[in-house]
Amino acid sequence: MNGTANIEESAWILRFRTGDMEAFEWLYNRYAKEMMDFAAGKLVSLEEARDIIHDLLVELWAKREQLHVNQSLRAYLMQAVRFRVIDHLRRNMLREDYKEAMHTAEKEIDNTTGQLIVYRDLDNAITAELDRMPPRAREIYRLSRQQHMSVNEIASTLNISSQTVKNQLTTVLKHLRFSLKKLLFFLF
Repeated sequence: MNGTANIEESAWILRFRTGDMEAFEWLYNRYAKEMMDFAAGKLVSLEEARDIIHDLLVELWAKREQLHVNQSLRAYLMQAVRFRVIDHLRRNMLREDYKEAMHTAEKEIDNTTGQLIVYRDLDNAITAELDRMPPRAREIYRLSRQQHMSVNEIASTLNISSQTVKNQLTTVLKHLRFSLKKLLFFLF
């Protein structure tokens, strides 16, 4: 990067730090696609990549006054995306470990009446939320979670791309997490 470009970038960063929306648009237009491409190349779904970049940009804007770039802005942003992707992958690995632990624990749990009521309420809530979703999304969820089919098996069965299956599953699971958050709080 030449000296003129550094001066120009520094001016944009200063404007960004003061809350100038035009500077935010400049940053977005200049770097968002590259950030998105990087994240999408490391993650399973495009939606996950979009969420990461969106959250990063929202946080960057919220903390804009503390923004200190000691290198090029591009390097700063790409490093931030890289760390976000790594954190996301770690969390998902932990979720997989958690799901396995829950599966093992389910085998050992004494099914008391209280536990059966909680389970039934949760199952009814999930069923109600699924019934509100489009038929294709509901079908993909049930093939994945109830019939334990892989993404490729579902894609083959429904004659759609595996990426479509991944995208639909991500959307359904995100919707269920959001919709059931309050219910889980009251149940547990």
